[in-house]
Amino acid sequence: MLKKLWSPTGFLLRDINFKPGLNLIIGSAKDGQSHGTNGIGKSSIVRLIDYLLLSSDAAKIFNDKKYAFLKEQEHQICLLLENRGELLQIRRSFGEQKKVYIRENNQAEYSYEIEEAKKLLSGKFFPQSAERKYPEGSYRNLMNFFAKDDLTSVKRNDPVTYLQHGGAKKSLLVLLNLYLLGLPSTHLNNLLKTWAITEELTQEANVLQKYLTDTSGKPVSQLRSEMAAKGKELTLIRQSLSEFKLSDSFKRVSERIAELDEQLANLRKKERQTSNQLEKLKKFTESSQNEIDVDDVWKQYESVALDLGRIVRKSLEEVLDFRASITRERLKFYGSRMTELSSEHKKLLAEIQEKDVQRAGLMKTIDDNMDMSLTEAWGRYALESAKIAEIRQKLDNIEKIHAELGRMHHDESIHHMQIQIALSEYSESVETIRSLFNEIVAAAFEDIRYEAKGVYLDISAPGQLKNRKVPVKIEIGFPHIEALGQTKLKTVIYDLTVFLNAVRGNIPLPDFLIHDGVFHGIEIRKKVNLLNYIHEQSEQGNFQYITTFNEDEIQIGDGDRSRGINYRFDLNSNIIVNLKDKPEEMLFGFRF
Repeated sequence: MLKKLWSPTGFLLRDINFKPGLNLIIGSAKDGQSHGTNGIGKSSIVRLIDYLLLSSDAAKIFNDKKYAFLKEQEHQICLLLENRGELLQIRRSFGEQKKVYIRENNQAEYSYEIEEAKKLLSGKFFPQSAERKYPEGSYRNLMNFFAKDDLTSVKRNDPVTYLQHGGAKKSLLVLLNLYLLGLPSTHLNNLLKTWAITEELTQEANVLQKYLTDTSGKPVSQLRSEMAAKGKELTLIRQSLSEFKLSDSFKRVSERIAELDEQLANLRKKERQTSNQLEKLKKFTESSQNEIDVDDVWKQYESVALDLGRIVRKSLEEVLDFRASITRERLKFYGSRMTELSSEHKKLLAEIQEKDVQRAGLMKTIDDNMDMSLTEAWGRYALESAKIAEIRQKLDNIEKIHAELGRMHHDESIHHMQIQIALSEYSESVETIRSLFNEIVAAAFEDIRYEAKGVYLDISAPGQLKNRKVPVKIEIGFPHIEALGQTKLKTVIYDLTVFLNAVRGNIPLPDFLIHDGVFHGIEIRKKVNLLNYIHEQSEQGNFQYITTFNEDEIQIGDGDRSRGINYRFDLNSNIIVNLKDKPEEMLFGFRF
């Protein structure tokens, strides 16, 4: 939970203290003031928190010229929060945006680069498990769910799409939502990795094929068949050149070039053999991925007989331990050989380079007064040899890529199956999430005659889909979604579902949720109903909900009360900040 936001350099109107439960940040317009409640600092509070939580979007905003005073006056901002029993103090200076200072519990404050700090906070706020994983570097993508300013809220039409940056593909969004919902995301994460590798390999193969086609004017399939014939032609040319009667000086140079060519051919052959041996040993000594899901097999046998399931689990664990011991023994036995091969490989590459240099030098020493036609013949031979070697190398690379793509397609099928199995095993969790969603919908529509028919939340794995469609669907149905208020209401309800599901299920995620501007356009009764619900839930669970309002958005008039619209808690006691349309009562103490 957030505890305190303050500035050691004093640029805030006052320190902001947060409390458990509902925290309201209110903007009030004064009579006679023309500016209203916009620009007085409500959203700036949210962005300052987000800046301390390492948001690049917030950093860009505070780098704008209207905030130049923060940098020019060397201001700093601090946030104190508690995360699963650990106190964290985060401090940033607007003058050095690439640094962040973090203090853990009572330890000394430590300076981090931004990317280092993201890795640190990722482990604290978003721990991973065997079932729940996400792509490396997803800290801010995940934290964006828990701290949203009004700019994000305005653009967000689909609740699942809580990221607005260009790299937010649907597949990534589904994966992150699964993680936040406490559902298995590991296999989908593996599938996305496989897709990424497949895309890279396909692009690499296409580049090679295009290069060969553009330079030769022939398709790759034709080039493959021509390489054998070209090899024979070069052999005949080499034999013909060797039979010429040459002057002594030219002959000596030619013989040396021929000798070097032969040596280079042998060295390259040895280099390929050594490289292949080294690669085989590396793969042989690598610990293969666990192909047996011990928990899954044990669960299946457990349904037949508990004792038999325990025996099978023990046997499987013994097999895996045995495999691990074999891997260690392989490394111990072949480690020295791998070192020798690696050393030999480096020496061969160095020798090849040295002889290539010698050969190039000899070609330059051929006297211009010698037989130029013969010199040109040797040059053409060398050029053609290099050209064929290059084409063969690229063709070999294409073949290797296609073989790897075949393995990737097989892996994709496996990941699809694992995703379906894993989600089916979490069917009770999915049902709990649906029930919570319906509970929040019912709370929002309390005392409203119009029933929320057609409202639903569905999470399913419909089966293997073609064209790389995400094999998991998170769908939300809502009536009259074309209305702005209904769109915003759907967003609030989904966010609360994800958040309260984590709170109730003790899922290790941040226990605070910040909404800025998300209630704009929602009718007063639904707004009051949701605030009543959140306050009631906060008395039962340990969490923090922080949201912004203009004062007139949550005021209840006599007409509202006559229709039965009332707060079931003291609204004023939950207001932690009340900013006013008056320079001395704005967040920074002046209008800018």
